[in-house]
Amino acid sequence: MSENIMERSEEGQRAQMLEEKILKLEERMAYLEDELERSNAFIAALLDDCAALKDQVRILAVRQGEISAVCDLKDETPPPHY
Repeated sequence: MSENIMERSEEGQRAQMLEEKILKLEERMAYLEDELERSNAFIAALLDDCAALKDQVRILAVRQGEISAVCDLKDETPPPHY
């Protein structure tokens, strides 16, 4: 009979250990899911910034082309400090 009680006690301890491991894994998974959401939001913001910068570069390239079309820099006299 005492052998049966010891087996139940060991099974109870194993079950408790497994429950603790599962709880730790669930906590870790929740943390990683939260980190993933924050990382995705950060990446989305970076992509928005990148798109805005590309637009600005495109606008500057167009303006540079307009300036070059108005006057050729070869025809400009250099500033006096040259």
